[in-house]
Amino acid sequence: MKNYLIYLLLFTLGTGLCAQPMSLEDFNQRFEKELDKISQTRQQQRQTLNVKYLGALLRMETQAKNKGDLDLVQAVRSEIKRIEKNEPLGEIEQTLPPKLKEMQQVMENLQNQYKQEDADAVVNLVDSLKEYSSARSIEATRQNDIPKALAWREWEESLDDNAHVKEAYSIKNRSINQESGAKDSKQDFHEALQGRPATIIQEATTEYAEVPKVYAYGSEPKGKEKRIRSTTPSMQGAGHTQLTGTLMLIEEKDINKSGYSGNYKEKSLVYVPRLSISPIIGKNLDRCLVVFDLYKRGTGSKRSIIRTDKILIPALSASDRVVVDAGKYEYETEEYDSSWSTYDYKYSSEDEFYGFIVTLFNKEGELIFQRASERILNDYARESPPK
Repeated sequence: MKNYLIYLLLFTLGTGLCAQPMSLEDFNQRFEKELDKISQTRQQQRQTLNVKYLGALLRMETQAKNKGDLDLVQAVRSEIKRIEKNEPLGEIEQTLPPKLKEMQQVMENLQNQYKQEDADAVVNLVDSLKEYSSARSIEATRQNDIPKALAWREWEESLDDNAHVKEAYSIKNRSINQESGAKDSKQDFHEALQGRPATIIQEATTEYAEVPKVYAYGSEPKGKEKRIRSTTPSMQGAGHTQLTGTLMLIEEKDINKSGYSGNYKEKSLVYVPRLSISPIIGKNLDRCLVVFDLYKRGTGSKRSIIRTDKILIPALSASDRVVVDAGKYEYETEEYDSSWSTYDYKYSSEDEFYGFIVTLFNKEGELIFQRASERILNDYARESPPK
């Protein structure tokens, strides 16, 4: 905080020593430079941490090879590839070897510490600049320079629209929520919601994951996104009481594996059920469990479940917006339709995707949100968390 008070003092002295006060445009440019400095510091910290982590992993791999520990060697090599590809750390798997799991936990704690330091620096800077801008607006008003007063006020309000600033306030608010929630014991959570929530992926991602993931809005993989006219199962009390949610479905075709030849059709399909979540205005959202139930086509009106994906998401502040993806579901189909012979067939490498239901449960295991992508699936809606 002290550094930013000094920073403000330099701005104030600069405006007093010049023949004319620093313009709002110049002031904004200086602000952007300060944000860049904070970002560069964070990036350097992360790079240094990754180098040290890779060194530790290589030493662990050597020790594991010497001991003939195949499981640890494979796990470490997989982790090295993740670091080299600069992929984010997902949820720590309980099946990992204890030594590697402990190292991942240390790594995650340090990364979170750097993010928190970044957020604190940005929030302190912005809060101070808002006070300064407000003072300039008041001063201009007293001098009857209304256009200048409005310009300073609009600039002050625009600070909250900066992406770096939004992320900083989100991290700050989440930290406050977690500190408050840390007072709760494990017994306060339903058994399905115990454990460590997934990490919200902040950096832009291009590939769909095999397992469920939660992304900060705008960081999710982009694709052919179809908004779903969802329905609410009539027997469930799941409305918009705590959050707003929008169902979407990613439907991709691999053009290298799809084609048509006469009466022969071949397709390679990928489906990713998706839910966009925002707490209702002015409210925070405690940790919750998101469950995706994927269904296949059946005979007549019958539908059978393909699989169930679930992910525990952390507490969200009122300003947060996240996108939750189920794991991708892919398969290939072949079809031959002849009008002059009986040699017709249809083949699918996996069950053909029909639709999905997404359900959210609060920390007590109570259903708080539920939507189905197809009305016919309403009768299949779950009432309790999966075991």
